[in-house]
Amino acid sequence: MGERWASCQEIVRTRGAAGDQARIDLMTAPRYQDRFVFAALILTLLLAVGLGANAMTTARYHRSVAEGVLRDYADFAASELANRVQGGLAQRFFPLLTAITSRTAADPLPSADAMRARADTGFWRVAGPDLAWFRVPEQGTTTVGGARVDDVSAAGLERIASEARPGFSPQSYLILRWPDGALRGRVIGLMRGADGSIAGLLLSSKAVEHVLRSGVDRAPLLPPSLTGGSRLDSVVTYEVRAPTGVALASGRLSPSYFRATRSLGGAWGDLQVMVALNESLAGRLVIGGLPRSRLPVVGALLGLTVLLIGAALMQLRRQREFARQRSFAKPSRRTGQHGLAAGCETSTRRGSNIVAFA
Repeated sequence: MGERWASCQEIVRTRGAAGDQARIDLMTAPRYQDRFVFAALILTLLLAVGLGANAMTTARYHRSVAEGVLRDYADFAASELANRVQGGLAQRFFPLLTAITSRTAADPLPSADAMRARADTGFWRVAGPDLAWFRVPEQGTTTVGGARVDDVSAAGLERIASEARPGFSPQSYLILRWPDGALRGRVIGLMRGADGSIAGLLLSSKAVEHVLRSGVDRAPLLPPSLTGGSRLDSVVTYEVRAPTGVALASGRLSPSYFRATRSLGGAWGDLQVMVALNESLAGRLVIGGLPRSRLPVVGALLGLTVLLIGAALMQLRRQREFARQRSFAKPSRRTGQHGLAAGCETSTRRGSNIVAFA
């Protein structure tokens, strides 16, 4: 009976130690699993952030390239408009001014019929009624022909021509001025003759607007292959500004980011040409249109990643709580040992009773 008691106690100690070890394994195993899952979630979040940043950088680069192309288109349109402004004014003014400079200071000014014969038909129809031409010699009296000019205006013409005399060079055969004061609303074209005299034209700003508009309406500022068949005024807005105000405009200049400005210099009366592309239609000029912002997509991706990480952390927390409750639900080592010991003692007593009965 002593041997049975010793064997039973050995079983009690062995099972108690095994229960303790199982409990330790149950408590420590989830911790390693939590660390691994937490590290995987952090890496997933970092990867999502990296992918989002890369997508944003790429989209920003693509948009900057597309915007650069649109600014180049605006610059091209501004250069084209500036060339047309210069060419249109020179083509209308040069024949009339050469008719004056071809005569010496002693000769009379050309007649209206002689000027009409040299002028463009459409230009003369608009400018002829108010057109005046004059000659300012280096020494002598200023002579005026064509439309009547009062003494104050004549003095202003002489002063403007004298001030412009030093500005002539072999490169600038024509000089334009937008005067103020008594001559406001008029435009003056000047050319220097071989004898040193200054020939000039005095015409209304309405005639100059006609010249500028005919040059713009002659052909689109951008090739039709770029505009996709859209009307010129719906894609390109422009404005030609003189020192005294707007000389020509397509309407309201679009407050677009895609714009360009050209200054024609002092020889052309400090004219400025401004061109702006309509932002609502500018995407048609780029293949595929302007790239859209990737911020909503990246934000949705990061938000979904955060939600998944939050859900995974909640599941880990519930798993640990469930494991903790299971560990407390198992009998402790002392309770198990007492139960086993009581079983051994009962079994031993039963054996003693059987021996005594025998």
